[in-house]
Amino acid sequence: MGLALFFIFDIDIALAGSEKSTGSEQTQKQKPARGRENPSEDNSFNNLSPEIKAKLKAERDAFFDQTSDLRAEIYKKKLAMKDELQKNEPDGQKLKALQKEISRLEALLNKERYKFIKRMEKIHPEAGKGYFERGIMGND
Repeated sequence: MGLALFFIFDIDIALAGSEKSTGSEQTQKQKPARGRENPSEDNSFNNLSPEIKAKLKAERDAFFDQTSDLRAEIYKKKLAMKDELQKNEPDGQKLKALQKEISRLEALLNKERYKFIKRMEKIHPEAGKGYFERGIMGND
């Protein structure tokens, strides 16, 4: 099986090497990267003034600083729950209490996140539309 995969891989390399084209033809065929490496030109955040970008960044940094303890506590509770689940006989009452505490902490974090989005929208109306939270590209 390993030999067959090596053979197919070797053929692909040989075919790729035989299709020689000039550099300008290759760049014309390549599509521009998507996501953070090359944001779309129609994205309204590309045309922001440096002042507005600085305000958005400052607000975002303040949010992460303000919620760092809360996020750390959620992380600790999730680790404790994972540890309990890995035991041979997990304690159901302890798991229930941990889940209840995680839910409470996540509700507090969501409350702060919604306040943050509203502050961002005051700086730039498009800021709360998924660009600074989980969206299609999905990083949080």
